[in-house]
Amino acid sequence: MKRDYYEVLGVPRSASEADIKKAYRRLAMKYHPDRNQGEGKKEAEEKFKEVKEAHEILSDPKKRSVYDTAGHAGLNAQPRTSRSPSDFESIFGMGGRRQTWHQGYVAVQSGTIDGVNTYLVTTNGDVFVSASVPLRTLLRGGRHRIVYPTPDLNDSSGARVRLTKTVKLLEIEPDTPYLHTIEQKLDGGGNLVIQLEPASYGTFWVGGRGEICTEANVETLDAIVGGTIFVEHPSGKKLKVTVPPNTGDGSLISLTGQGMLTASGRAHMAIRVRHYTGKYSPEQLLILRDAVRKVRAEMENG
Repeated sequence: MKRDYYEVLGVPRSASEADIKKAYRRLAMKYHPDRNQGEGKKEAEEKFKEVKEAHEILSDPKKRSVYDTAGHAGLNAQPRTSRSPSDFESIFGMGGRRQTWHQGYVAVQSGTIDGVNTYLVTTNGDVFVSASVPLRTLLRGGRHRIVYPTPDLNDSSGARVRLTKTVKLLEIEPDTPYLHTIEQKLDGGGNLVIQLEPASYGTFWVGGRGEICTEANVETLDAIVGGTIFVEHPSGKKLKVTVPPNTGDGSLISLTGQGMLTASGRAHMAIRVRHYTGKYSPEQLLILRDAVRKVRAEMENG
């Protein structure tokens, strides 16, 4: 059974055209096959198709009206129309290859600029940039320099549209949400849409749902009997973390509300435990040995 299109895009039924467009851009960039080549590629492809279908319906006022009235059944009775070449599907569907549209459309291009940020140029001069921004900057705020291409749609006589590199200094607000997008007008008439991708910072990285991930060393005895450790958060604060008894090496400790902001609330922080053995004096080792022997004897005797 097909999911509700509003649910697919994560927007309410009262969502405006702009809200639907913004949600689609974010999800299309997230699930595009070119950006999901690992273990979850197949799942990402299915999600991408689902997102495209939802956008196709909800971005068309007539189709949306039919869907709001009669749901999926009503759409099945409607004739399907072809997509516009400037549809977002076309933007991501190039996979870096050249393709020229008819009816006056120019080549769509995609690639990597400055070795970090990826870009996509549409037929109408819109530029989409996936900007890699350090996690600490997204949490604390600050300035971040990005480079993006500005297309010259009047110069398309060659195999590719002429691009000019442009440098922009972004003002990043503190506590910026996960995969936040910034949209601005370009001088040439198109739109510049920048999606802020969290880049790893030190030992911290961000998962696919906005969770902040890291590893923490826990002394073996604390992992066995339970204890407390302090973990630095990438925002700069220190967190007091309770280690439950019998915490194995590689176990995860989840801290509610310590991840990035998302559309559904604040994500969690995931800490993977790594055991280490402390250094003990001979006298301390004797005490530990006796204690271990006593515990083992009690376990064997039930």
